[in-house]
Amino acid sequence: MKKTFAFIILMIFIVSNICFAYTVYEEKEETPVSKGVTYIKIRSLDENGWNNINILKADLNKPNLSVEILENSEISKKSTVEGFVSAASNIVGAINGDFFTNYGDSAACEGLRIKDGNLLTTPSNDKSYASLAITENGFLLDYFTFDISITSGRTGDSTKCLFYNKLASEEYLKIYDSGFGKKSPGSMNDGYEVLVEDGIVTGVFSNSEGIEIPENGYVLHNSLRHSLFLMQNFYIGDEVSLKVEISPDIEGIKDAVGGGTLLLSNGKKTSFSLKYSRQPMTAMGIDKKENIVYFLAADGRLEKARGMTFSETADLFASLGCTDAISFDGGGSTSMVIKKGGAVSRVNMQTSKRAVINAIGIKSTGKGSGKIAHMEIAVDSKTLRLGDKIALNISAYDDYMQTVSIDQTEISLFSDKKAHFEGNTFVPEETGIFNITAALKGVRGNITVKVKEAETGDD
Repeated sequence: MKKTFAFIILMIFIVSNICFAYTVYEEKEETPVSKGVTYIKIRSLDENGWNNINILKADLNKPNLSVEILENSEISKKSTVEGFVSAASNIVGAINGDFFTNYGDSAACEGLRIKDGNLLTTPSNDKSYASLAITENGFLLDYFTFDISITSGRTGDSTKCLFYNKLASEEYLKIYDSGFGKKSPGSMNDGYEVLVEDGIVTGVFSNSEGIEIPENGYVLHNSLRHSLFLMQNFYIGDEVSLKVEISPDIEGIKDAVGGGTLLLSNGKKTSFSLKYSRQPMTAMGIDKKENIVYFLAADGRLEKARGMTFSETADLFASLGCTDAISFDGGGSTSMVIKKGGAVSRVNMQTSKRAVINAIGIKSTGKGSGKIAHMEIAVDSKTLRLGDKIALNISAYDDYMQTVSIDQTEISLFSDKKAHFEGNTFVPEETGIFNITAALKGVRGNITVKVKEAETGDD
């Protein structure tokens, strides 16, 4: 009996540790980014290691807030998330978006892309990848599928096409319209291209450097070695029938971007469609009831950040009140960028600024009052020794987090421990954790710093 009882206790202990991660330490900090937008940083430690989670919360009930897809004018060209945010107007925060495949200096997005109601790229050929769609009524998260067929009016022969406005391996037939850019990809070593305008073949090219894509047509592209279907079925003057079907129906979708697995659907955790592992994580959660969106970038593969699983991410979004959630490209692509007071900065710990194919941003078009609504204190280091001094860099912002010019000499500074100030320089007079406050016109900003014993020769 004693052995059986001990075994039961052991099993309870093991199951408890598998199912629950006991939090040893947690630190949470919230910072306004714009009216209705808040940056939340969570640092925590449990028995499995450190977590570093970055969240952007946007209350879409506030006027002038929306979610926008960011990309280059040529959709095969990459940029860093910082670059996308800097190039766009009124974007206050963003995360990286779709998965992609590199082709030299260019790349192809994995999934669906719709812009202003126009189809730019078809969904992924792999049905494991879901998409985020933006409609007049909110958001739609689903696994979209497609079917494209091309038929020759002269021969009646037809074939399927798997790539629409996407670069792909030479053996695949591809279609490029004006949504791809000004020109087709060209030869790609031994290219064969058929130009179609208003449903009629108007040109046939081989080994070209790319041809101009008309607004009223498209280019059929393949490598010369795999172009038998094009060569036999499309002569100049031939009619061409192109049929594109996408399910669910994309009618009414304003914008859409490809993603990874669905995490939550109608308030329930899903059966994840992608490989389950612990990685740096990029994701988005939606609270449809309250009309709030959450962007997430969780660091991983680092000593101070172990990453997140799909299950943990789904649980986190559920705890925030989200009904639906989707993952995006994670790993080394994981990025979260904030723009505040005109300055663009990355807030997550991932050190590589990888160029990615697109991003999802929060757009704020409201105009600030110009009056002080927030104050922030920044320091070079939050830890110093007794006897050291540290400069306090104090900034003021209006309700849309636009910089407000202030007279630094009018700022009042306070400390909850023994210290004094030389202008905007903090001089501690004892050790411990100090809460420093800056106040101006009824608005306060705070920062916490740690003061240790002075260095000695024994250190």
